[in-house]
Amino acid sequence: MKFTSTSAVRKLRTPEGRTEIMIWDDSMPGFGVRLRASGASSYICQWQIGSRQGRETIGRISVLDLDTAREKARHILGLAQTGKSPKQARLDEERRISQALGPLINRYLEAMEGRWASKYRSDIERYLRVYFKRLHGMSPTDITRADVSAELATIERDSGKTCRNRSRAALSTFFNWLIAEGVLEHNPAEKTAKAQEVPRDRALSAAEIAKLWTALDADVFSQDERDALRLMILTAQRAGQIGNLRVSEIGDDRLTWDRARAKNKALGRHVLPLAPMAKAIIDSRTVKDRTFVFGYHDLGLTNWTRLKQRIDDIVRFNEPWVFHDLRRTAKTIMSEHLDVPGEVSESILNHGKRGMDQVYNSAVYIRQKLEALTKWEGYIMSAVDAQDTRQAA
Repeated sequence: MKFTSTSAVRKLRTPEGRTEIMIWDDSMPGFGVRLRASGASSYICQWQIGSRQGRETIGRISVLDLDTAREKARHILGLAQTGKSPKQARLDEERRISQALGPLINRYLEAMEGRWASKYRSDIERYLRVYFKRLHGMSPTDITRADVSAELATIERDSGKTCRNRSRAALSTFFNWLIAEGVLEHNPAEKTAKAQEVPRDRALSAAEIAKLWTALDADVFSQDERDALRLMILTAQRAGQIGNLRVSEIGDDRLTWDRARAKNKALGRHVLPLAPMAKAIIDSRTVKDRTFVFGYHDLGLTNWTRLKQRIDDIVRFNEPWVFHDLRRTAKTIMSEHLDVPGEVSESILNHGKRGMDQVYNSAVYIRQKLEALTKWEGYIMSAVDAQDTRQAA
């Protein structure tokens, strides 16, 4: 019988007294329908590889149209001509998907669980899962240097040179892990071009620090935002660390901020003493039954971009600045004006120890950091007082 249309196929019925019957399409050998008296009728395809034969159900007649069913049958028959059964094709596809870049990234991140600081892991996860998303469906063995270069060019265009270089480094490290796992033989990210970055050297002046500090008194900021921003200035910690400050990290005496290894970029315990003004901010917070000191109970403070925009609407400096410049400012002033030893200011910034200090120097500089941060608070208040004096004159 020759199948002429979808409607004609759907009108076919089993003969009286038969529960099931197969009818083959004369215009396409191997393609047909299995009719059941129950009404659950399907398109089918019968294939042969040498002496092996098999029959594959394509789909319900009530759902698929005739042309779609024929196309699926052609695919099955084409596989048979190459010596591959539909089942083997499905297994190969499942294997291909499991060995695609996306699932392998998941395996990599699982393997690195507990080895990285939370912020570092978050960055690596963003680079691999977001910026290289277009490669996720490809097998790593099929990815070429040209593929990687094209993605890096897109990242640089959309997110800048620094993001390009960080993404490139993350991908290259991931590919090296795949080589160690026996998945790859060569790293397709090797010898791809790095963008030429211009290192930031912006440090705020005393007048700019004072202007920023007093601008936070504006009504556009909530007390929550005001406290978080000022604590960031006073402690020289990263915005994300302030926003994610947990109540459990503050000592019972409110004198220290103790960040655990799992959340610490330098992969070591970071204990920061709270100088008087920083302690006063923490003391003023109502933290009972809260997870985070600032922001939403379960999320912390996250709206840093909008906060920066509101600050810039009030404070207009001659040069652009970012929150991270506050850390450079604190380090610079501690070194130039407050006579703070380099190893102490580095410990405040939570930069990892270098050289043989990593092996032989276990000092955490609690007393020295408290002295340095107290001097830094005094410097800030002196700058604010000087600004007030100028404005009053």
